[in-house]
Amino acid sequence: MINVEQRITAISELNIKNWMPTWADIRQCTGAMIRSTAVGFFLGLLPGCTPSVTTFVAYDLEKRVSKHPERFGRGAIEGVAAPEGANNNATSTAGFVPLFSFGLPTAPSMAVLLGGLMMYGLQPGPLLFAQNPQFVWAVIASMYIGNVMLLVLNLPLVGMWAKICKIPFYILGPIIVFCAMVGTYSIRFQIFDVWVMLLFGVIGYLMRKLGFPIAPKRSWRASWRRCWRRRWGRRCSCRRGRR
Repeated sequence: MINVEQRITAISELNIKNWMPTWADIRQCTGAMIRSTAVGFFLGLLPGCTPSVTTFVAYDLEKRVSKHPERFGRGAIEGVAAPEGANNNATSTAGFVPLFSFGLPTAPSMAVLLGGLMMYGLQPGPLLFAQNPQFVWAVIASMYIGNVMLLVLNLPLVGMWAKICKIPFYILGPIIVFCAMVGTYSIRFQIFDVWVMLLFGVIGYLMRKLGFPIAPKRSWRASWRRCWRRRWGRRCSCRRGRR
């Protein structure tokens, strides 16, 4: 809805010819990749710490340690590498450690995987490595194979995936809403879940309009004061000027 109000035709209208990172870009974000790997792995071990939380923490950490924090939010490659590195480590590696060792799912995806394992008679826990070593090593091997397949698929097709941002928003927007509604309904097949999704979508829209930050960086009182001044301070100043 924000994009519709601003009459944005596409998410990105830039004409970028070279989608592949250069060696200079890789050297520039090497530190960000190492730090985000540590953040994503150790935070991914905590139950309830979803991958989206690790992305915000990694981004904020990289912005704090950067010598040029003003570049973040304007295309800094470290701001892209840090959230992606933390997200990948939290989902593909760290979440399996407490799941296989103690049977504790750390994210909704791991809870679904836990249910699938129990349906096939596999009980996650310390005995899983002793009773079903073939399964455990098969999962570990699948991670290596999956990373290789990601390289094979993503590197040649990165330009095609990035061109999705050039799709007109009046086409891409309804597709996103439709997929979100179908995905929400398919979890429990209840229309109530769809209404809850739409409700929180409206709440997110209002928070975006009022200027609330996406990640909680300040207390709610400070955010509310800042939003109040932004929305009503201008009106008060305009009225004083008219008088």
